[in-house]
Amino acid sequence: FKFDTGLKILPEHVFRGKSLIEFDFHDPDAGWPFGTGPYRISRWTDTWKFLDRREDYWGARTEFTTMPGPERIVMVPYGDENRLAMGMTRGEFDHSWTVLHSTARALVGEGVDGARTGGTLDGAYSPAGKPKAGTALSERMALMTYSFGRAPYGNIDWWPLSLWFDTRVAPFDDPAIRWAISFAIDRRRLVDIGQEGFGEATPLPYPNFRALEPYLEAVKYRLWEFPSNRYAPKETTKRLEQRGFRRDPEGYWARDGARVRIPILGHPQWADMGPVLAELLRREGFDATYDQPPDWLDRIRSGRATAWIYGHGGSIVDPHFTLTLFHSRNAIVEGASAGGAGGSYSRWTDKEFDGIVNEMEQVPVADRKMLDLFPKAMDVWLRDLPNIPLVQSFHHNVMSQVYWVGWPSILNPYANDAFWHLTWPLVLRKLKPVR
Repeated sequence: FKFDTGLKILPEHVFRGKSLIEFDFHDPDAGWPFGTGPYRISRWTDTWKFLDRREDYWGARTEFTTMPGPERIVMVPYGDENRLAMGMTRGEFDHSWTVLHSTARALVGEGVDGARTGGTLDGAYSPAGKPKAGTALSERMALMTYSFGRAPYGNIDWWPLSLWFDTRVAPFDDPAIRWAISFAIDRRRLVDIGQEGFGEATPLPYPNFRALEPYLEAVKYRLWEFPSNRYAPKETTKRLEQRGFRRDPEGYWARDGARVRIPILGHPQWADMGPVLAELLRREGFDATYDQPPDWLDRIRSGRATAWIYGHGGSIVDPHFTLTLFHSRNAIVEGASAGGAGGSYSRWTDKEFDGIVNEMEQVPVADRKMLDLFPKAMDVWLRDLPNIPLVQSFHHNVMSQVYWVGWPSILNPYANDAFWHLTWPLVLRKLKPVR
């Protein structure tokens, strides 16, 4: 597995003969669901999920591993970010979903009278976990992020964000139009305004992970011909006019009376960046909007969305996995529901690209041949630009040290702290109670 994706092993004696579509594996009387981990679901309602530690956990009994510290985990649905932030400051929650950068900074950055708070690097905690006298930490607020109380208030994720399109819908089926839109985006302002200056633009759909550096360096020179991060309104104008678009009386690009409408969908975690992206596009003549409907992801998967912000659940040590997201086998036909980590949503296809990816699938990780094939694949990808790279993704998760210490951080990077990732059990085993 990797992060929040992977192959799940299922108990054959339960699933044999069952329809994976109809069988929900939920029957409290039968003890379902169950797994091989140290927790069991003891209660599950619309508003709460309780996971209780199994005191008979085989891993601890056989000394294969240790028993995690928390006896009960209570999951509360994410709703209003203001309520979440208030609950963190009151000590009601131990860990948050990823919040807006501004919210994370407000919680752990500048504290009382401008002093640094929340898990600072200068030893604001006593060994018992109680705030030291003279620090700006209250008795009930001891908050931190992966980078403590300093920017970027979290950690870089494996999920770089792009502006995606359904590439079978005109005019977004035309690479020239996608490039025209890319040239219209001022990513410096997107970062400065939408991410308060603490974000990072990305020219490629890859996270800035050290293991990927040799591959990213191998295609760096291609960005001279395909400058996927360049802000160049003149290039936007040239490409649109070549395709017969002209400005209408209100300044929007149109052809045959139809404007280039870009209705962008997104998740609430992009509520800071999404409106800025739409405004930047409007200033360059695109009729762009940003919205966060509750069914935004279902619209994308079912082909009812035109444009959206989304990431790439792909590569972390070699470039192949991100490329597979764009293989034509993932280009689900219009009207069908697309699964996977996002590549299938764009419905882009290219036979030359498929052939290179197919060849890469036969190459072992770290083999020299991967460095030869990757630039060829990216030449096709950058030429067509099936989506528009925007920024690196960051987790702005807030953790409380009121009751628990041992959270992962830049000083103790044994894992990332995302509770929805499959590495979360590593965190649970590291946590130690304060009181």
